[in-house]
Amino acid sequence: MSDYVELQDPATRPQIHLLATFTTCPPEHEQLLSLASDDPEHVARYREVILTPRVSLLDVLETYPSCALPFNIFLEMLSPLRPRYYSISSSALADPRHCTATVGVVEGPARSGRGLYHGACACYLATTEAGATVSALIQAPSTPFRPPAEPLTPVIMVGPGTGVA
Repeated sequence: MSDYVELQDPATRPQIHLLATFTTCPPEHEQLLSLASDDPEHVARYREVILTPRVSLLDVLETYPSCALPFNIFLEMLSPLRPRYYSISSSALADPRHCTATVGVVEGPARSGRGLYHGACACYLATTEAGATVSALIQAPSTPFRPPAEPLTPVIMVGPGTGVA
């Protein structure tokens, strides 16, 4: 995972400040500095223009073409790709050698209004051919689920996204 980076995270104010140092056009330089400023009015503008619509570092670079950020610095500014978590939706009782995960593919217009959003892992899995091997780490839950001893006991189960598939 250390060879992959998050491309869709919103640009941070320190990142935008660094972009300003590589920007040659004075108006673009000032716009970037204002987005990175600690002034409450500028912080509110950063939230409105960058954070809430999730405008990425790449989006900012496309908006400010006079920014001549070296590629190696761009890569250093990005966070490592975070793991994606999914629940196993198959039963070891049915087949102990076969594991499936239920994954919802997230695709649609990007909140930034620029292009389409594609979920990194789900879209990768959606384009993987059936029968392909996918590397994954399976972790046992920290508190294993145990159903009630009496099978007729009602159970309410809540899955917060990566819970019960």
